[in-house]
Amino acid sequence: MRMTYLRFINGCFKGAEPERAYSMLVTMENEWRVPSGEDYERMFQNFVRYNRGGARPVHRRHEGIAVGEQRRQKIKGGEALAGEEHSEAAVLEDRMEELSAKTKTAVEAGQRDDEEMLRNLLADIQTDAGEKKQKADAVQVKIDDFSNRLKSVEDRTA
Repeated sequence: MRMTYLRFINGCFKGAEPERAYSMLVTMENEWRVPSGEDYERMFQNFVRYNRGGARPVHRRHEGIAVGEQRRQKIKGGEALAGEEHSEAAVLEDRMEELSAKTKTAVEAGQRDDEEMLRNLLADIQTDAGEKKQKADAVQVKIDDFSNRLKSVEDRTA
C-alpha cells in the first residue's frame, strides 16, 4: 500500500501538481503509512522545485515532512501508538483480557461438569455390571443345579 501512495505522489510531481501530492502525503501519514527518510528527502526536493505562486510555502511542507519522519522513527521504535490510538488499544486490550477471563471460567466450569458426568456414568456402569454379575451368578447356580439333577438321573438309570 505504501508503494501505491508513493507512486501517486510521484505522479503528481510529474504532472506538476505539488498541492495534490502534499494532500496525498498528509493522507498517507494519517493512515500511519510512513515513507522512508529517502522518500521524504525526494519529496522535499520536489516541493522546493515546485515552490511558486499559489503553492504553500516550502517550510510548511518541510514541517509536515519532519513530522512524518518523527512518526516513522516512532513506529520503528515501537512507540507508534499515542493519544487516541493508545486509548483505543488499551480498551481493546482490556476487553480481550475480560473475554479471556470469561472464556477460562467457562472452560473450567465445562470441565467440572464433564468430570461430574463421567463420575456418574462410571457409577452407573459399575452398578449395571454388579446387577448383571448377580444375574449371571444366579443363572450359573441354576445351571449347576440342573447339571447335578441330570447327573443323578443318569446315575439312577445306569
